[in-house]
Amino acid sequence: LGHRTEYIDIRLTGLRIKYATWRQTSYLQDGLAAAAGPAANFLAAGLGCLMVGRGEGWFLFIGSNVVLALFNLLPAMPMDGGRIALAILSRLIGVEAGQMLVQTITGITGAVITAAGLWLLLESGGATFVLLLTGLVILLGSFGNQYTRERIPGLSDF
Repeated sequence: LGHRTEYIDIRLTGLRIKYATWRQTSYLQDGLAAAAGPAANFLAAGLGCLMVGRGEGWFLFIGSNVVLALFNLLPAMPMDGGRIALAILSRLIGVEAGQMLVQTITGITGAVITAAGLWLLLESGGATFVLLLTGLVILLGSFGNQYTRERIPGLSDF
């Protein structure tokens, strides 16, 4: 999108990219950039289909990429689906209403995944807690506006 990267920081909630130069982008550009991750997963899965028959490991590769893409498309922050939803909703109902709706969807999604993770943790006798942690990360994404940004007056949203 025309930015020069200064560094990339890997965090629990994903990657944080610090740009050396900053140019304001539209929500359309943000949505397209967010869609690149799941698109890459679907592309990798498609390419993996070409390798079926060359070993059973390709089924795991294909399945992992499809699951990751679908999970990442959930319309909740901090995932790409939340950023895509914010781009679309900002255009349809306005920036402020779009931010509030995505924040609400994120809270509901986080609560449901957290509850499912807690149930799975209890049912498995404490053997797995990944879904619970994932739900908590999503739930934390519903607090505050750390994933939204101020718009520059006069700049088109698309």
